[in-house]
Amino acid sequence: MKLTQRVLDISTAISDNSIIKSINQGFILIIPLIIAGSAALVINNFPVIQYQDLMTSLFGTEWKTFGQSIWNLTFGLMGLALSVTISYSLALADSHMSNEKVNPIITSLVALISLLTILNTGSSGLHTSNAGVTGIFLSIIVTVISAELFIKLNRCMHKYYLSFMVAGDPLIPKVLLLITPFCLTLVTVSLFRLLLAYLGIDDINHLIINLTKNIFLSIENQFFASILFVFLNQVFWFFGVHGNNILYSVSQDLYMKAIDLNISALSTGAEPVHILTKPFLDVFVLIGGSGSTLCLLIAIFLAGKKNNSLKLAKIAFLTSIFNINEIIVFGLPVVLNPLFLIPYVLVPLVLTIIAYLTTFLGLVPVTIVPVDWTTPPLLGGWLATSSWRGVALQIFNILIGTSLYYPFVRLHELQKQRAIFNTYEQLVQTVLSEDYSSNKKILNRNDYIGNMANALCFDIQAALEKKEFFLEYQPQVDETGVVLGVEALLRWNHFLYGRVNPQVVVAIAEEAGIIKKLGKWVIEEACFQLAEWNKHGSVDIQMAINISPTQLNDKLVDILVNIFRTTKLNPKDIELEITETVAFGTNPETVNLLQEIKNLGVSIAMDDFGAGHASLYYMKHYNLDKIKIDGSITKDVIHNKSCQDIISSITYLAESMAITVIAEYVETLEQAEILKKLGCRQFQGYYFARPLSISQCVKAFNKSKNIRDANDLE
Repeated sequence: MKLTQRVLDISTAISDNSIIKSINQGFILIIPLIIAGSAALVINNFPVIQYQDLMTSLFGTEWKTFGQSIWNLTFGLMGLALSVTISYSLALADSHMSNEKVNPIITSLVALISLLTILNTGSSGLHTSNAGVTGIFLSIIVTVISAELFIKLNRCMHKYYLSFMVAGDPLIPKVLLLITPFCLTLVTVSLFRLLLAYLGIDDINHLIINLTKNIFLSIENQFFASILFVFLNQVFWFFGVHGNNILYSVSQDLYMKAIDLNISALSTGAEPVHILTKPFLDVFVLIGGSGSTLCLLIAIFLAGKKNNSLKLAKIAFLTSIFNINEIIVFGLPVVLNPLFLIPYVLVPLVLTIIAYLTTFLGLVPVTIVPVDWTTPPLLGGWLATSSWRGVALQIFNILIGTSLYYPFVRLHELQKQRAIFNTYEQLVQTVLSEDYSSNKKILNRNDYIGNMANALCFDIQAALEKKEFFLEYQPQVDETGVVLGVEALLRWNHFLYGRVNPQVVVAIAEEAGIIKKLGKWVIEEACFQLAEWNKHGSVDIQMAINISPTQLNDKLVDILVNIFRTTKLNPKDIELEITETVAFGTNPETVNLLQEIKNLGVSIAMDDFGAGHASLYYMKHYNLDKIKIDGSITKDVIHNKSCQDIISSITYLAESMAITVIAEYVETLEQAEILKKLGCRQFQGYYFARPLSISQCVKAFNKSKNIRDANDLE
């Protein structure tokens, strides 16, 4: 357990690094591009001869041109796209740069020009081999360095911002301020490009290719060469470099030549003996693509919960069965994800050893047929070996690979879950903070809290449709403990976060414009429940219902009238609580509406009284029946003389105006005794009763009846 926690802590620390986080966000932003490119690959390379012949007959021999164009515009330009998205994410992550919308745009422009400078396109133009999948690692390095340099230079220049102020368009001074850091960054990158030219390095990717090719030329043992080949292929991919392209010449020299020799031997009646071939690696090792990612996807299906990873895995599976895995590699992402480094490299190595040993021992035939790399698993095992044993080996390797990936997927789920809950707690604290108000617009926030709020907004709407919300009821009692009423409290058990704070639900519902629908449900549910209690014996209590200021409109009156007509409730048994901390104004329309509601017989209560700046003002303008003293005052009443004086004043004024006072958040006997001495006669809080379910309420009513009867006898 300690080791798991340690691994999670290290991985989280790395993942929370602003640069790593920006790189991951950059990959996420290009998911549409990846999906489009993957779809084009599947369409062009679907491994069924009849399909290929049909497409040729329908669209001619050049039918793949369209799909190739899509690939060129997606995977072929992935390096450039990442340069834009990563630099944009870096700028947003910087508190100084994110303050102005123009800064992220210019940052992306700087990074893109810097990358093109390093690529050294020359007179021959831009080649997708340099700007696409193969150049991803170079794109990441150049983007991070140039963007970070630009951001730091811009921060140094900001103190001169006022000197750039001019009349006219406010965008001009912001752009003028960026000229110096823009130019200095490009000059630095250009000097580095000149240094590379001086050293004779025109193409960094070709340099890497030549270096790896020379390494393999020095290795005589083919088994060790294949282990190194698989290892380097995975390491390149992990760092965002297209390993298959980097090692293409090695693959042709060693493994394509080996399958050709097996085919030649078979044609002459000789025994094919070469185990390590291109089909061997494609069919038994790189199942689902580099990293044996089909095993990763299955592990996600087994361990993953209802989250974005599982949704992405379902999409990626459609292309992964054709060994096209860019969606999961770049979308999860696996690239630069510290948790997946070990399994991403280890699984293909283990599968190579297993496949080699089983073939060497004669348990599985050697591969004798060149199989297209997009051939789905199982079918590929059969075609490559012409034997069911090839299929069995594939199934065995998939099981082994999945079992190796599984614990790391579990760790990844734990890490994501911890990050999600941390964001959720931040959202809750934001809504519960003293300076929060409904005009904060958390749904418009461009950060993790904003994303969390929007996800919860979707879940709230779904919960309303599925009737997942329910009510609990907290008793309101007199000095002797007799239940005089209950307050209906909104409850929601979220499938992931458990019981969500009602203030968070209301805040999001108000901002999303669904509070009226939610509020209508609360009013109806509470009233029908009171009617049900009365039906089985009058409980003689009042139902207090919180309403949002946005519900204060003419429709509220109609809702109440319809409910009273349906339930046969006496309107005096219903009390509407309006939160005082949310300013709903004192305009004539509001005053008239509240009076119209009171004319129905409904009581009006002011909740959180004393927490705002206009408490006495509201007492003057609104014909209130009850005020609930805010918990921030009652909680400190024991030790805070000011709170005692405030409560004493409130009870005195309320009594003179014939307004009932109830103290909420009463949690101890000492607190209750002091409140009684200060003039409070009604109470609500954990000392008397916690929020209760429907069945618990019935028991509380029966107990209250016994207390009432005993009081009457006295």
